[in-house]
This record gives sequence, structure tokens and C-alpha cells, in this order.
Amino acid sequence: MTSEAFRDRERKPSVDRAELRGFNPSLSKLRDTDGVVSLMVVDVRAIGTVKTKMQNADAIVHAVDVIYDPTPDNPAHSKIIVKPKFFGSKNKQRNVFKLLQLALAELAEKNGWTLEPNV
Repeated sequence: MTSEAFRDRERKPSVDRAELRGFNPSLSKLRDTDGVVSLMVVDVRAIGTVKTKMQNADAIVHAVDVIYDPTPDNPAHSKIIVKPKFFGSKNKQRNVFKLLQLALAELAEKNGWTLEPNV
């Protein structure tokens, strides 16, 4: 499992709420080559914080959270977000988001695959 599994253009990785999918992880796959890992909301929130270091200022602390964000195609859709949003240069945002991706990948690795990808 790599941190790339949590890549997201908006820096808000998508997840599904298992109970809203009838605890059927195969419904969360978009393609046959997708895999599914299980993360507990409490564990994602326990990541605590990631920090943006600002020049000549104290670091800004971003709290990690999971919010429910249903879509017409997916009533189980949620997002992993940070508060406040990432800001600063694109490079700075990318670097801080990478720390979040690494923390999520570590959680996923600890839990293992729920459904392995078909490669």
C-alpha cells in the first residue's frame, strides 16, 4: 500500500461509509483493478494534525476529519478533510498533503486489504 492510494486533486481523499454500502466493500470499487482498504473514522481523526510551516510565523495546525458528502451516484460517499484548508503555495500545500497521505497509508497498511486489487 502506498500513499498514492490517497491521491486526490482537491486534497480531500474520497472514502465510503461501510454501513451505507451494506458492509459490502465490492460496491466501493470503481474498476476491477481497484482494491479496498478499511479505515475507521476514529483512527483517521486520531491522526490528529498536520502542520503547514509558514516563513517567519508559527506553524499552522490542520485538524484531520472525515465528513459525510453523499453524491447522486454514491450515497455512502465521504471525504477526508483538514481544517483549516491547506493554503500557501501549491508546493507547500502538496508537501503538507503528502504527510496526510503517508499517515493514511500507514493506517491502511496496518489494517491490510479488505479486497485486494485484481491485477
